[in-house]
Parts: sequence; structure tokens; C-alpha cells
Amino acid sequence: MSDLEDIVFDKKQYIRLKKDNFKMEFLPDITGLSSFDQSFKNCEKLNLDGNEISILSYEDLISNKKAVGREIDRSDIDELEKKKKDNSKAEE
Repeated sequence: MSDLEDIVFDKKQYIRLKKDNFKMEFLPDITGLSSFDQSFKNCEKLNLDGNEISILSYEDLISNKKAVGREIDRSDIDELEKKKKDNSKAEE
């Protein structure tokens, strides 16, 4: 395996972009999800300056947080559930 393959396929490696209060992470593997294909079908699509961005759905992110089960993930679940509920109300 090449050095690049070692980095790309190492499940402990990830890319994090941060600016002010914004954080974006690119993860090669996510605990608690059935498959990439299913998560991609579930994802939300946003248009950012003419570029389509696929974002993990609330449901899949909550499933991941439940599977990981760290203390910070448990508090994140409450916030995600509230945001999901607020977004559903806004769409009605």
C-alpha cells in the first residue's frame, strides 16, 4: 500500500476545517451507520455559492452519536434533537 493509501484508508485519520464558530470534519468511517450509500441517500443537500454540498442527516448524526456514547455525544444528541424538531416546525 502506498503512503497516500495508508493515510486515506486509516480510519483514525480525518480532516477538520475550523473558522471562528464553524467546524467541518471529513471522516473516512462513522460508527453506528449502516453504509455510505444509505447515509448518502439520507443526506441533506445544500447549495453554497453554486456548489452542492452533501451533509449528514440529523438522523444519521444522532445514530452516530448514540453509537459512540461519549458524554459530549450524549449532550450533543439533546441539542440535535431540538434543532431537528425546530427545523421540522419551520418547514410546515
